[in-house]
Amino acid sequence: MSSLAKQISVPIFSGQNYDYWAIKMKTYFQSQKLWEIVEEGVTLPEDSSTSSSAEKGKLENKKAKDSEALYYIQTAVADHIFPRISVATSAKEAWSILQKEYQGSAKVRIIKLQTLRRDFENMKMKDSETIDEYYTKVRELVNQLKAYGEDIPEKRVVEKLLISVTEKYDPIVTTIEETKDITTLTVTELVGSLEAYEKRRKQTILRRIVTFEENHNVEIARDLDMWKKIVGSKEIIKLTAEENNSSDQLFYTCNSVAETGEATWYIDSAASNHMTYNKGAFQTLDESFKTNVKLGDNHIVKVEGKGSVAINTKKGTRIINDVMYIPNLRTNLFSVGQMMEKGYTLHFGGDSCTIYDNKENS
Repeated sequence: MSSLAKQISVPIFSGQNYDYWAIKMKTYFQSQKLWEIVEEGVTLPEDSSTSSSAEKGKLENKKAKDSEALYYIQTAVADHIFPRISVATSAKEAWSILQKEYQGSAKVRIIKLQTLRRDFENMKMKDSETIDEYYTKVRELVNQLKAYGEDIPEKRVVEKLLISVTEKYDPIVTTIEETKDITTLTVTELVGSLEAYEKRRKQTILRRIVTFEENHNVEIARDLDMWKKIVGSKEIIKLTAEENNSSDQLFYTCNSVAETGEATWYIDSAASNHMTYNKGAFQTLDESFKTNVKLGDNHIVKVEGKGSVAINTKKGTRIINDVMYIPNLRTNLFSVGQMMEKGYTLHFGGDSCTIYDNKENS
């Protein structure tokens, strides 16, 4: 047993992620010059009496290596897995038993490979994902394909990433396609370029953010779908509303972002109504007003009332009417459309939003 083997502990297989475990074990066996024994086994001569001393010595050496490899496999499985290979007398036999049970027969592996190929072709980035998250999923699927014997050249991964990222990356994708040689572009270079673009885009969004705190500014929320990745906290709900003509329900899509305080309000051009989760903010509240809200995860929550909310501004306290009370929201939303209907004018400039009351010219 080599000194390297004494220093390295083998990964333990407990019944899950067999493909990853098998890759690690293969690398380990290769480092110990044992993989050929595991893969091909030891062929015994039909008549050992005719073998020369040198041939007998080589055979004994192979048997010793086979026993060593078998011991490593036995050591590398959890106790509840060990009975499956306890009767195996060679490393190849033990390896084949595990492979057949956890990776399947040749026919099963072909079916699994076809499924993985289809998953790879159909994979697309979600709007809520970052480049790092999406690339991790792609890389994991590529590793699974390789574990089943599929050859995935780097060029194919590059092409997959370019055609499957969301539309918000179109500018950088176009630039890359026009200025780079795609046939020689590495995955590392591509992911680096996409992440750099993503970072610049997030910084642009962050520059739009002003918090409604001591200076009484209103926080702008025109790109809330990226906030989860920017802020990295719990949950804010962005609601984009559309009327359902067949019922009195309001339907919304929901993006999770970050939890904020009760004094923070967001300008949302997509929401059709002002909304708040803070019951204490209401000056008046009609709790007989009821309707339903369907969130993006398909959970339906209730609107538990509608009323007037007092908002502190530089010009003093303002009363905002027709605000929906939704306890299960995690943030307060100003509806651009509703404010304009009430005669307000909104001016977005730089990193701030100014709201004018046309009746008072302020």
